[in-house]
Amino acid sequence: MTAANRTIAAIRHKAPGVKIIIGGHHAAALPEETLRGTGADFVCASEGLYPVTDLLAFLTSDAGDPDC
Repeated sequence: MTAANRTIAAIRHKAPGVKIIIGGHHAAALPEETLRGTGADFVCASEGLYPVTDLLAFLTSDAGDPDC
């Protein structure tokens, strides 16, 4: 189990309802594998600031699928 897996598991244990986004080089290179392997809800597969703010805007709206 990686540090990311342990961290996500700890977050899920303490706050099971929160949404988790993961980023970084590995996540950007292998986003689908990262989602399956870590249990995160979202992967930020590009430069972090703009996709994360777009995702937050989506999650607080009544929009359809996120495109970020």
